[in-house]
Order: sequence, then C-alpha cells, then structure tokens
Amino acid sequence: MNPTDPAEPTVLVVDDNAAARYVTVHALTRAGYRVLEAERGQAALELATQDPALIVLDVNLPDLDGFEVCRRLKTSTRTRHIPVLQVSATYPNPSSMVRGLEEGADGYLTYPVDSAVLVATVRALLRARQAEERTTAILESIGDAFFALDAELRLEYLNGEAERLWGRDRHDLVGQPLEAVWHADWNAQVPATLRAALADRQTRRTELYDAVRDRYWELSVFPSRDGLSVYLRETTERRRAENAVQRLNRTLEQRVEERTAELQELHLSTQAFIYALARDLETPLRQIKSFARLLQNRPVNRDERSARYLENISALLDQLSTQVETLAAFSMARQEQLSLARVDLEVVVREVRKDLERETRGRRVVWNVADLPVLRADPILIQMVMRDLLDNALKFTRDREIAEITLSAEARPDGWTVRVGDNGIGFEPEQRHLLFAPLQRLHGRADLEGSGMGLAQVRRIVQLHGGRVGAENVPGQGALFWFFLPSGDEAAGAVTEAGH
Repeated sequence: MNPTDPAEPTVLVVDDNAAARYVTVHALTRAGYRVLEAERGQAALELATQDPALIVLDVNLPDLDGFEVCRRLKTSTRTRHIPVLQVSATYPNPSSMVRGLEEGADGYLTYPVDSAVLVATVRALLRARQAEERTTAILESIGDAFFALDAELRLEYLNGEAERLWGRDRHDLVGQPLEAVWHADWNAQVPATLRAALADRQTRRTELYDAVRDRYWELSVFPSRDGLSVYLRETTERRRAENAVQRLNRTLEQRVEERTAELQELHLSTQAFIYALARDLETPLRQIKSFARLLQNRPVNRDERSARYLENISALLDQLSTQVETLAAFSMARQEQLSLARVDLEVVVREVRKDLERETRGRRVVWNVADLPVLRADPILIQMVMRDLLDNALKFTRDREIAEITLSAEARPDGWTVRVGDNGIGFEPEQRHLLFAPLQRLHGRADLEGSGMGLAQVRRIVQLHGGRVGAENVPGQGALFWFFLPSGDEAAGAVTEAGH
C-alpha cells in the first residue's frame, strides 16, 4: 500500500476517548489513510452507510457498546462486508476478545497498542477485504448463478445472476434459508444434494428441471470449510439440442430400418425372379437343342454350310444354357443353407476337368496340379466354385499357344488357401475391385463369352463358408485367383449365419 496514493481507503475511527482517538487517527493519517471520526455507536452506524474501507471500533462507548455496534454492522446487508477492528483498554481479557470475534469482529487489539502494530493490522484486514472483493468481482462477472450457503443452508452471498434468477434483491435474500427462496418443485432435488455434499464433503453435480419455466440447469456443489459454494448453469439450449439430435437419430434409424427392409424385400424378389426366369428358359432351350440335334442327324438336303450353321446353333445354345444355369445357381447361392461334409478337392477337380473337355478340345493345355486337400465344405457349392475358376482360367488363355493352368493349396492354422493360376491375359490393377462384382465383364471381347456372374458366384459361396477370396496378376502374363476356407468350427459358424 502506497501512503502517498490519493486513492487510499477511508477508515472510520469510533472512540469516545478524545486522546485515544487522536492517537489512532494520527497513526492512520501518517500511513496515508483518509479518516472519518465518531464518538458514539449510533453515529458509527450512520457513518458506516458511507461504505468506509474499514472501521476501528472501541468497545466502551457511551450509548451502544462496541459489541452491539459490531453485531448490527454484521447483520446488515449494507455493512456486513466492512471489516471491523475492535480496540479496547477496558476489556483486555481473553473472554472479551472471544466475544468480540464471535460477534463478527475481524480483529481485536487491546490498548496500549503500538502505532506500527495498529497500521499493520489495518493493512492486513484491508488486504483480506481486497482479496474478497477480487473474488466477488469474478463471481459477479461469470455467466453462472452463484451463491454461498452456511452449514444451515442459509444464503450468505449470491451474485447478480442468482439475483436475476430469483427476481429479488439480494439484500432481501441474504440470511434466508435456501428452501424459502427456491422454487417449491425443486425442493425435492436440491436440499438432498446439498445435505449430502455437507455430510461427506464431496463435490456434487446434478441436472435440475424447472417445470415452472420449462428450463434445464446443471447444479454444481463444492463444499467449503463452513458451508457450500454452489454454481447453477442453465443448460436448456444444450439439452434441447441433444433432445433434437436424439429425435433425429431415432427418425433416421427408423428410416434406415424401413429402407433396409424394402431393399431386403427387393433383393429377395430379384433373386426369386432371376431363379424363376432361369427355370422358365430351361424348357424352351432344351426343346430348341433337341430340334437342332434332329436336324443335324437328318442327311436330307443338308449341305456343308447348313451343317456349319447347325453346329454354330448348337454351340450357342450350349453357351446360353450354361449362362442360364449360372444365373439360377447364383440366385440359389445367395440364399443357400450349407450342408457341410468332407470334400476331396482332387476328386472335385477331376470331375470339373472332365466337364470342361469341350473347352480344351483342340487346344494344348498343361495342367500343373499339386496335392489338394480334403475340405469341410458343401460338396455341390464347392464344385461350382472350382468349375467357375477353372472355366475362367481356360477362357482367358485361349490366345496362348500353350495354356498353363496351375492348382495348389496351402494349409493355414485355421483353414486352407486354394490357388488357381493361369498364363492368360490377366486384368488391369484398377479393375481388381470389379472382378467379383456381379454382371461385370472386364475385357468386353465378343469371343470371351460369359454372363459376368461366375466370379461373383465364387465370392458368395466362399463367403457362405465364412471364407474370403482374392486375385493377383501381372497384366499380359496371367492371373492368380485364390480363396480361403476356414476349418470346421469357423465353417460351422458360417452355416448358422447363412441359415438366417
């Protein structure tokens, strides 16, 4: 504190002893304070309304004793914040000091008192008040309602936000029980939270709902040495935003469920349509093929050109029949329930190669077949997988003078990886993600017939077994397709999933 500062605080000195009052006033004036003087207790109460920074109060006064003056100062909302330093030559005993402090005095000195001690005590009390004022300034500036309670849950202090919340002057509220000013419908929530914090000295946070104003609040309670500090933050907008998001999420979830159900129904309908269409085409195709064979077997009026036309018709009918069978098989594979058994893959490959002899007729094909395992799989579906992979390898090696087809298998801790490679035209890296998609023909060449369903069917069947598929290649040098099938336990899990 700078004694030369013109803005030094004002101190009120109350003493009916002129000599003693002079000594006190002189010491404070030399220290740089502005001083107000009073001889009686009633005069002190009146001057206190001018809000001095501190009051030096003698205990022995002619009208009201200093204890009563101090009590009145501390019970008035207008003056309770002013520090009071009691001084006395008449009551120097410890019991009087205790009484003075319990009546609300912030300090107690007995005459004779050294001037330096007096000034130091005044400065200490003013520092404490300044610290309290800084805290009060902070509390007044925050956007939350704040109030302090004593151990009996009576209001000791409330900031401007709390004052606005309750709509009453703070001077009318200080000293009242909280329940007397709180909304009645909150009483069930708030007192229990406050008393629990007082009992266990633990911080509490809870959400409150004000039904009168339709507002939400967050109540934060912090125990102090002799009461509670309470913050009340309005969370209405945040809560409404959260509720709006929740409602939106529920609406979106419902829409997703409805859309998923629609897509599932459409998917099942599409599968049924494809299967029915394939089956409907089988009968007329068989009849057309029968008539074509009858024409081929009749020598009457058949020249070389007619024979060639009939051969082409038969070949195209065979191709169309294969595509129809593939469509039907793909539709069934998407809803098939597996029937697992031990399947010797070498036997399956031999049977498939026999079925594909027409594709290899007149070609030089080298088969490099390593030892193949016995798998736990659906026999019919795994034969479809091998047929599609080998047919694919043969089809894309037609341009090679010597086609090389390799088959191998590798044991894994949890299953088998089977590989089918060729030295055909391969595929471009950017097309990899389209290989196993239905109705995709990557090369667009008319001589490479196909429905675009074969590899899609491979992926679906392998997935039904709980496995996975993949492809690797060097463009122009061939492709390698592989699939992994899990061992028994994992495959059994796939059966359950496929059955749903």
